[in-house]
Amino acid sequence: MKGLILAGGKGIRLRPLTLNIPKPIVPVANRPFLLYQIDLMKSAGIDEIILSLSYQPRKIEDLLKGGADFDVLIRYAVEGAPLGTAGAFKNAEEWIEGPTVVFNGDVLTSVDLPAVIATHHEKKSVATLVLAPVEDPTAYGLVESDASGRIHRFLEKPGMDEITSNTINAGIYVLEQSVLAHMPQGKPFSFERELFPSLLEKGEPMYAVVSDRY
Repeated sequence: MKGLILAGGKGIRLRPLTLNIPKPIVPVANRPFLLYQIDLMKSAGIDEIILSLSYQPRKIEDLLKGGADFDVLIRYAVEGAPLGTAGAFKNAEEWIEGPTVVFNGDVLTSVDLPAVIATHHEKKSVATLVLAPVEDPTAYGLVESDASGRIHRFLEKPGMDEITSNTINAGIYVLEQSVLAHMPQGKPFSFERELFPSLLEKGEPMYAVVSDRY
C-alpha cells in the first residue's frame, strides 16, 4: 500500500512564516511538519509516499530528497497549477497502484491508521473516510453514516435544523485505485464537493471510521 500527502498549500494563514518556506515543512517542535505524517504512514507499513506539491516545491524536495534518511521512498507529483484535492490525486496517477492512504497536508493526528486500513479492506470499501466528532458541525462538511459505518450523505455547512450527526471529514482517506476513473485529467477537482458525492450517487460502497483521537 502507498501513501499520498496533499502538500501543495500556500499556508496563507501562517504568514509570515510561510513567505519563504512551504507550509508542509514549517517546523513543529523543531521538526518539519511533514515528518509527523510520514511517521504515521510508516506505522501502518507504508514505505512509499507520494508528495503532491504546488507551492515552492523545490524547497520540500531539497529537504526530503528521495526519502532514504526517513526509511521511505518519496516520489513527487508537482502541479503546474492548483488542481484541488482530488485533482492532485489524479495528477499522481502514474504512481498509484491499488489502495492508497491520502492525508490532507495539514493534519496532525494520532489516529489508529492500521485500524482504518483494516476497516477499508473488511468492508470492501471504494473510499473510506476518517471522521471526527465536533461540538458544532455547522462550520464544516457533515458526513452521515449508519451503524455499519456506511456513508449515506454529505452536507456542507448545515444549518442547525439540518444537523443529524456531529461527524465531519477529518481529511484522511483510504481510496481504491478505481476512483481515478471518476476524475477528469488536468482539471481542478475536489474530493469533498465533487468526487465523494459523485461516488455516493453512483452507489459505490463508501465507509466511515469515526475517531476520537487527537
